[in-house]
Formats: sequence, C-alpha cells, structure tokens
Amino acid sequence: MIRAFRFIHAADIHLDSPLRGLAAYEGMPAEILRAAPREAFINLIDAAIREKVDFLVIAGDLTDGDWPDYGTGLFMASQYGRLDKAGIRVFQLRGNHDAAGEATKGVPWPSNVKEFSPKRPEIFQIEELKVALHGQSFQIRDVVDNLAAQYERPLAGYFNIAVLHTALEGNAAHAHYAPCKVAELRASGHQYWALGHVHQHQVIATDPYIVYPGNLQGRHIKEEGPKGAFLVEVGEDQAVRSAERLILDSLRWQRLSVDVSSASTLEAATQAIRADIQTAADAHGESMPLAFRLEIIGATGVDAALRARGGALRADIQAIAAAISEKLWLEKVRVLTTGPTASPTAPQLSADAIAELREILAEAAANAEFKAILESTLGNDLQKVQAVVRDQCEELEMVNTGNFEPLIKQAAISLLARLSLAKA
Repeated sequence: MIRAFRFIHAADIHLDSPLRGLAAYEGMPAEILRAAPREAFINLIDAAIREKVDFLVIAGDLTDGDWPDYGTGLFMASQYGRLDKAGIRVFQLRGNHDAAGEATKGVPWPSNVKEFSPKRPEIFQIEELKVALHGQSFQIRDVVDNLAAQYERPLAGYFNIAVLHTALEGNAAHAHYAPCKVAELRASGHQYWALGHVHQHQVIATDPYIVYPGNLQGRHIKEEGPKGAFLVEVGEDQAVRSAERLILDSLRWQRLSVDVSSASTLEAATQAIRADIQTAADAHGESMPLAFRLEIIGATGVDAALRARGGALRADIQAIAAAISEKLWLEKVRVLTTGPTASPTAPQLSADAIAELREILAEAAANAEFKAILESTLGNDLQKVQAVVRDQCEELEMVNTGNFEPLIKQAAISLLARLSLAKA
C-alpha cells in the first residue's frame, strides 16, 4: 500500500552570497546581512525536522557561486548531517549560480544527499513511497537549451516530481536560462514541477502543480517581503493534498512610502515619517530585523526643504528608526515629492529663466538625442561598477537598461526644487 508523504521544495538559497556594496549604506549591519542566507538555511533544516518531512528538494542555486573557502561546504555538510540523523533525504540540482563546471571545491556529502547529474537527465526513486524525482543540473552557467524537453516520461505507478532550474518562457528580472513553455510542463505528465531561478514565489498551476518557491532569503531591497519554501503533502492516492508556503527568512526587506502632502513644515513632515515608520514596525513585530527603504511622496510646500536636507535627512530618519527598534534599519531614503503644484512643467516661478528651464527639462525626458548622450556617457562609467552593486541600486539598473525617463524627471524635480528654495 502506498502511504502519504510530505516534502519541502526550496530553491535559490545563495549561501554565502558576497553581498558586496553594503558598505555604501551607512548604518546597515553588513555582517548580519551577510549571515542571513545561512540563518535562513538553518531555518529550512529546522522546518524539515519539525514537520517530519520525508525528503527535501532544492531546485538550484544552493550557493551563490564557487565557494570562497571550504567553510561553505562544511556548513552545508553539518546541516545535511542533521537531516541524515532525522532520516530525511535531500535531492538537489545545480543552477546557474552553482553550475557544476564553475565549482573548484567540494566536500563529501552525507549518504542522504543525492545530486542530479549535469551530463544528462537523471531519475532518483524512493521505492517505499513510490516517488520518482527527475532532474538535471547545470553544467555551465549559461544553459540556453530546453532541459525539460529531455526529461524522461513519468514512471507509471509513481508520484513524479520534475526538478528544474528555469526562467520558463522568460522573466524580465532573471536571465533566460533553460527556457521552456508552461504548456509543455502541463503536458509532460509529471505531477509536480519543482522550479527554481525566479526569486518571487509563484504557483504557476495546480493541475499539475508548477511552483516557484522564491528565494529563501531576501538579500537586498529588490527582494522584499517574506521569503521561504513550500511544504507539500501527497496522499495515498498520489494526489497533492496541500502545498503551503513556509516563511523561513531571518530578516526582511520592505519599501515604505510616506505621503507628506499635508505637511506645511519640515517638523510636520518629520512627524508623518515617524508615525508611518512606527506603524510599519508594529506590523512587522520584533521577531526579525527589518531593513526598509523610505520613499517620501506627495505634492508639498516643503519639497525643496526636504531635498536640501541631503545627508541630514537620512541621519534624522536613522535616529527615528533607532529609537523605535534596534532591529529597524534604514537602507535608503528617496525624496520623490514635488512642489505644491505637483508638476515640474507648471510655470510656478515668475523668473523667466526658471520658466524657460522648466520647459527644457520637461522636453528632456522625451529627447532621443539627449538620452543617447546619457546612454553613451553613463553606460561607459557603469561598466566599471560591479554587477552585484548595479543589481541592488534601481537608479543604476535604469541606466543599465536604458530607462532614462524616470531619472531625468526626478533630476528635473530636484533641480527646480533647489532653485525654488534658493530664490525664496
């Protein structure tokens, strides 16, 4: 008789991610942030033992690249050893970040760990559960072949889990590796597709289940919100009874927008900021640290004064956060306010020169020649910036993708606000 079983599906753990560039954020606890993926991985192992699952599936990018030293492997071996003692098996494949051909170091895994071959699709069978796991690791980082098309047909009489690191038909936020179509996965006959690579959790389909668990731990503001894995229960009839999300991260990233439209003084704007930070902190609780980006929005008469504060504004907000909780950290402040007329194109200043400047700036965002100059100038400089730093900064990413209009518009607002303040 086939018995019910449970497993956890995780992906994109990125152990020992270098997280370069954190030093640019004054006051951010770099060592705690760097250790967060390890803490989340420990949470994953704890959950597997607590939930008494039968096995753990990791769909790629267990590490962030070649190990900086053997400490990474020793840490993983110790955690896998905990699962071994609990009788829990591990089935893992390599993705683009931990591709087999990129690895120069390794350690012997405990006997409960099985890794899919990078040479060809492989099937691991758990006879007592009648489970068959299909998968193929990445041999190189840039896999552009459709690996799913090469997987063997489902084994009759087994619950078939296909493990795949892929962007499916394409994802703007992720490289287009191992492309395949959802319709193709649906028609394959496998009961559960355990995907990895996309860092946002998604249940693509439930018949059959096609699931991205998302990454285990957010590493910067572009990976905000709760992170974790999926706990899946399969019944005696080999049908999925439930697939629920487990939240396992050890710190959280969040964007916080504060509307200061009603503020007529800097003090009033500061009070609005304080109140919203307190509300966010209360909602988050004290269970884990919260790193937040503050975006100040609204059409307000203190727009120019806020922009003129510069570094002092950041220090003010850091002080507010520190007073509320020692687990509350400011990642960045973005002043996105406008003047009380809300538009930089409106001739609210009487000086002819300022009015003319407004018209020029208003046209700049749509000027192809001007954007070409920016692309040439800034693009060359951007090549000197490490990719991991570009990924963590939205403004640099905009330059990298040629999306200059938001940058030009914000620069126009900031310049006009400063001129307005100087004129006053």
